Amino acid sequence: MNYKDEFLKKGYSEKTAGIFTSWMNKLQKHYSSKNIDELTITEIRGYVDLLLTRQNLGSSSRIQAKKAFEFWYNSILNKGYNFSEIVVQRKYNRIVPEYFTQEEILDLITSSNTLKARMIISIAYGCGLDVSELCNIKRTDIDFENKRLKITYTAPKKKVR
Repeated sequence: MNYKDEFLKKGYSEKTAGIFTSWMNKLQKHYSSKNIDELTITEIRGYVDLLLTRQNLGSSSRIQAKKAFEFWYNSILNKGYNFSEIVVQRKYNRIVPEYFTQEEILDLITSSNTLKARMIISIAYGCGLDVSELCNIKRTDIDFENKRLKITYTAPKKKVR
């Protein structure tokens, strides 16, 4: 069966159709003794689970597979399978940032030797600015009368190789 043509007919890009076709071919290879169009949601869930347990694939790959199968069985074959039964947990390795306490910020501000240093720390902390935003502030950006600060965002320059 030519899965790619079906995906392209439904408006998917060439790249997405190729990825989805690859997943359909892998599913068909896994269940080679069965008609792929007659697989149950339990069998499909079993395959997605195998992608983690046997192949140790990441969550992005398993989500791609799930989306390909969901589209095929529900949009092409109109099976009405409940794909929310197939849960793919994402692993996040986010580092929780450490924040200064209010006392630490006050100590930092009061221990600064110059008014300029105290202002820089106060503005950065009070406005939640990062270093690049802080470095781009000009005297004309500060409106002391209305207590406003104009922040100009400049996108980082791309490195040319």
